[in-house]
Amino acid sequence: MAVFKAPTALPGLAAATDSDLPNPPYTPTFNSLNLDYISSDQEMEPEIDEFYYMHPFDGFEKKSHFEKFVPTGGGASVPRAFSLFNDFTEFNTGTKDVPNIITGIDGHLFIGLDGLKAESNISLLVQTSEGSEKNADKDIPLLQWSYLRKHNDWAALPPLNILLDSSHSFTRSGAVQIAIPVDISSEGNTILSPKLLWLHVMAVESVSRSAAALPDLLNLRTQVIEASLRLDKGLEPIHLAAGQPASTISKLEISRSSVKKIEQPAPTFWGREAETAGLFFYQRISERLRHRDRAITAWDYEHLLLAKFADVATAKCINHTQYKIVPATELAPGFVTIAVIPDLRKRAGTSLDNPRFPKGDLDEIRDYLNLHANLFLNEPIGDHKFLQVVNPQYEHLKVDISVQFKPRLDKAFYKMKLSEDLRNFIAPWLGNPDAAPEFGRILRESAIERFVEDLHYIDFIQSIAIYKDGSLNPLPKIIRPDAAHGILTTVPQHTVTAL
Repeated sequence: MAVFKAPTALPGLAAATDSDLPNPPYTPTFNSLNLDYISSDQEMEPEIDEFYYMHPFDGFEKKSHFEKFVPTGGGASVPRAFSLFNDFTEFNTGTKDVPNIITGIDGHLFIGLDGLKAESNISLLVQTSEGSEKNADKDIPLLQWSYLRKHNDWAALPPLNILLDSSHSFTRSGAVQIAIPVDISSEGNTILSPKLLWLHVMAVESVSRSAAALPDLLNLRTQVIEASLRLDKGLEPIHLAAGQPASTISKLEISRSSVKKIEQPAPTFWGREAETAGLFFYQRISERLRHRDRAITAWDYEHLLLAKFADVATAKCINHTQYKIVPATELAPGFVTIAVIPDLRKRAGTSLDNPRFPKGDLDEIRDYLNLHANLFLNEPIGDHKFLQVVNPQYEHLKVDISVQFKPRLDKAFYKMKLSEDLRNFIAPWLGNPDAAPEFGRILRESAIERFVEDLHYIDFIQSIAIYKDGSLNPLPKIIRPDAAHGILTTVPQHTVTAL
C-alpha cells in the first residue's frame, strides 16, 4: 500500500517543494477477479432461448426448461427441473424418462472405444499400481457400469453383460470382458466424442466404502487374453518360480496375418515348479493326510492356503478376532482372521515398505478357504464376514539418534547412510527379498545400539530414542507389535544428529 503526502505546510515547517513530492500513482493490477450475479426468469421461449451444459472432454449438452418425463408410478408428465451448473456427482444411469439419481459418488471412468461393434465382446486389461491404496482399511466402493446410447442417453449395463472380471472390481491387475449391448450408439451424442462408443464406470461410496481403497489405475488396454504355458515339448521350466519379466513374449509361435502385434505388459504369474519325488512330495502328502482338505484348526487354514497360493510367503491364522470393524477387537467369538504376507521374490510390483496384497487377491484367498471351512463361516451378517483375510498391520518405528562420526568423514553423507542402514536393520526385507517380514518379531533398543556401534563410520552414540507411528512418547527398551497381525517396520527417514 502506498501513502501519498499532500503538498501542504504544517505550522512552523516550510512548504514541500516539487522535488519532495512522491511519484504519481501507478495503474493497479490484480491476480484474480470474482464476479457474482443473480438472474431469474419466469419463462423460456422454446424456439428462441437455449441453455447448454459444458462437459469435460469438449462436450456439451442442450437443456430445455420444457423437458418432461413421466413419473415411475405413471400419470401426467411434469417438467424436469435442472440447475444452472451441471452436478456430476448426480449421475443419471436410468433413462431419460425415468431419472435415477445416485448420490455419494466419488470417481468416474469414461472409456471411449473405436471400431467397436454392437453385440460383440471386448476384453480390457486393467493394470493397477499395487500398494497405492490411500486407505487400504476401507472396503472398496460399488462399481456401476453404464453405456452411452444415442442422443446422450446413459443406460445401466446389465450385470450379466460382465462376462469376466479377474480384476475383482479394479482392486488388482486383471482382465474385464464385457458383452456390448445392441443399443450402444454414438448417434446424436454431444457430451462425448461421437466418433467413439462409450462405456462408463462409476464408484459409489457409502459409510464403510471408499474410493480411497482402490489402487491407482496405471493403464487400460483392449484385446487382452490370458495365455498358459504348456510343458509338452521338452521345455525347461527354469523361470516358473520367479516368473517371466514383462515384454519377454513378443510374437506368436505360429504367426497370423490378422494379428499385427503381440505385447506382454506385465510379468507372468501363478507359476510353480514341477513337484519332484522328494521332500516336497512327502511334505504335501503328509499335510494332506493331516488336514484332510478341511479347515478346522489354525494349522489347517495356514497350510491349505500356502499349498494353493505360491505367492504367499507367510500366513497366520488368528481365531476369535475381527479386524474389519471399528474398533477392531481380538475378542470376537465365531470369527476367524488370516493375515498373509506376499512373497517379495514373486511379486515385483509390491511396495517394499509395506508389502500388501490387493483387495482382489485377499477376496480370492477368502473364497478358496470358504470352500474348505465350516459352513457357519459362509453365512455373513450384513457386511461382516466370519472368515476374513487381511494384510498385516505395519507399525512404523522412527529412531532419533545422536552420534559422533569417525574423524574426517562427510557428516552430511553419513547421516543419510546411517538412516538408510537403520531402515535395512529394522526392515531387513528392504535390501534382501529373501528376508520376508515376520509376525510377532520384537526389537530391542540394545540391539539397535549394538548395530550402530559396529558400523565402521561410527565413533560413539550419545543418545537414542525410538518412537512408533508418530507418537511423541519414546518406546520401552523392548518393542513388540500392538496386534497379533502386527509387523514392525521402518519410516522412510530417521532423525540423525551429528555431534
